[in-house]
Amino acid sequence: MLFKDALKKSRGVEEVSALNESSDKELTAAMAILKPGVYEVHEWIFMYYNGKENKTTQVVVTEQGVEVKNPEQPLKPSTVALDLSKVKTNSDNMIKKAVDEFKKYKKPLSQVIINLTQEEKPVWRFSFITKSLEVVTIKINAETGEVLDKKIQALTK
Repeated sequence: MLFKDALKKSRGVEEVSALNESSDKELTAAMAILKPGVYEVHEWIFMYYNGKENKTTQVVVTEQGVEVKNPEQPLKPSTVALDLSKVKTNSDNMIKKAVDEFKKYKKPLSQVIINLTQEEKPVWRFSFITKSLEVVTIKINAETGEVLDKKIQALTK
């Protein structure tokens, strides 16, 4: 499921429309978790942050429907609103680009986490968690598709 299709689907739900229209809540992040070898998103999670209450509402979008979860206190919230007008890249194309970059590391894959957040510009961040407990992070400009950064870090020391 493409990011933009999931976003459109979520906006067709009354509860999500209310989140989008609220001045207290802003869409600050989108995320998905992929299984190794399956580079298609079947579930998007949109995060709406309420700065007044310091709570995040998750909106889960699948082919089957849209679920709006109760607001919760996040551990480390994204607090900057996503500028969706600048997200010009196709999520499937960015997944392919990130996977191609990851393959250069020749590491056995366990899981992939995708985040779309706002920095100076909107950024796709792909975290490839390996079976040897390393994380390969690929950052891609969501407006241009340019790879901004690549790094590998151990989860354990």
